[in-house]
Amino acid sequence: MQSYKYQHYDKKYSVGVEIFYSGSKKKIIGISLIVAIIMSLVLFITGLMNQLLFWIIAAVIAFIAYKVLPKLK
Repeated sequence: MQSYKYQHYDKKYSVGVEIFYSGSKKKIIGISLIVAIIMSLVLFITGLMNQLLFWIIAAVIAFIAYKVLPKLK
């Protein structure tokens, strides 16, 4: 068996809480969009939001995620 005692750690490929420490506006906006879609889904499931409003919010978030976020630096 191989020993992984001296395994190379590359910060670029790390996952986890480091997202919050990087200071990137793109990541902060992305996390905010995830929170917004989860909140709208919860409101839709509980009946506090109608179907049309849910799909409008989902479409706006999808547009921002696919068209606006990749262009940010």
